[in-house]
Amino acid sequence: GKEPLDIINSYSSGQLNHTIIGCGLRYEYLQRQGVKSKKEIKRILVVTEGELDVSPMLNYVAKEMKNNHEYNMTFRFHPFLPYKTYKRKNRFNLDDLSNAKLSVSTLEQDLLNHDLCIYLGSTVALEALSLGIPLIHYNMQSVLSPDPLFRCNHLKWIVTEKDSLHEVIETIDSLSDEEYEKQADMAKKYIKSYFYPVTDENMSKFLYDSQ
Repeated sequence: GKEPLDIINSYSSGQLNHTIIGCGLRYEYLQRQGVKSKKEIKRILVVTEGELDVSPMLNYVAKEMKNNHEYNMTFRFHPFLPYKTYKRKNRFNLDDLSNAKLSVSTLEQDLLNHDLCIYLGSTVALEALSLGIPLIHYNMQSVLSPDPLFRCNHLKWIVTEKDSLHEVIETIDSLSDEEYEKQADMAKKYIKSYFYPVTDENMSKFLYDSQ
């Protein structure tokens, strides 16, 4: 889409003046999914990327939610760093959280079955936002941000180690239906600029006619 190209041109030393925008092949399924309506947050999806640096976020969520049985959490680990590997390398055990489980579903199923997504740098956040799922980004306050949505603030909240996760969730729940719908619409518009739809016209840009 246009947004990734704008990001590259805004933050790189050169301009991709001859780059053609195609479409988001991996995200075609988002075209058939509408925006979910506002719902009280009860089921939380926590997503990781394939990096050990995700530890601060996981430890924060575990600390904040350990004794809070108001919510049910699903942890979805990246294929490059599955839970068994992460558990072995870090002292993080889902068995210590009575209100948490490991995902055994497809990503699409996980997104459709949860009311909130917590992330650090996973691009799953873009898919969640496209479906109208509110986001909480854990900010490690490092020099470089891993947030793929650093230019989007719609239907998205930011927490640090010092913030109360429960209070932020309550803030999201307190939004009026009108404000929630407004935020979701703006978020959907942003994602549409990030992933252009898979159409015959856009697909044709991947093909080259040598004749």
